[in-house]
Amino acid sequence: PGPGKCRAKIIGPDQPGQRESIGCGVFGNSHDIAPATSPDGSQLAFMSNIDGNWEIYATTTHPAGGQVQEPTRLTKNSARDGLPTWSPDGRWLAYVSDRDGGQEIYLIAVEGGEAVRLTHDDWRDLSPVWSPDGGCLAFASSRDGDYAIYLLSVPPGPGATPGEAWK
Repeated sequence: PGPGKCRAKIIGPDQPGQRESIGCGVFGNSHDIAPATSPDGSQLAFMSNIDGNWEIYATTTHPAGGQVQEPTRLTKNSARDGLPTWSPDGRWLAYVSDRDGGQEIYLIAVEGGEAVRLTHDDWRDLSPVWSPDGGCLAFASSRDGDYAIYLLSVPPGPGATPGEAWK
C-alpha cells in the first residue's frame, strides 16, 4: 500500500482522544481484521484485503519518532491468507491459507521469506495457537468429520520436517 492508505487506529488508555493509523484500509474499500500482537507487544500482525485478496501484514505498535510506518506485506499470492498468530519468541507467524486448494496451516518468518506448509490433508485446518514453548501448534480440524483439536509439532528451524498431527 502507498502512503496515506492507513486507517486502523491505536488508542492509548491515557489519551483516549489521540490515535495512530496503522492498518491498510482505504475509506471502507478494504478491511483490516484478525489483529495479533507480538509477545513483546512491539508489533501487530493482521490480515487485509487492500490488494484485492486477503494477505498478512505486520507493523510496529510503537513507531520510532512517533511516525507511523507502512505495514509490511508478509504474504503474496492469489489465495486467502489469514488469522495470524505469533510464536512465543516473536520470530514466526502461523496462519491459515487456501493457496493449495484446502485450508491448511502455514508458517512464515516475520523477517520475510518463503512460507512453509505445516499441514497436508483434504480437511479444513483452522485457528492455529502456539504452545508456550513454541514446540507445538494446536488447531481445529474437520479431519474426523466433526471438528476436533489437534496438536502438531513445529520444526525447530528451516528445512526441518514438521511432525505428524495428533488428536
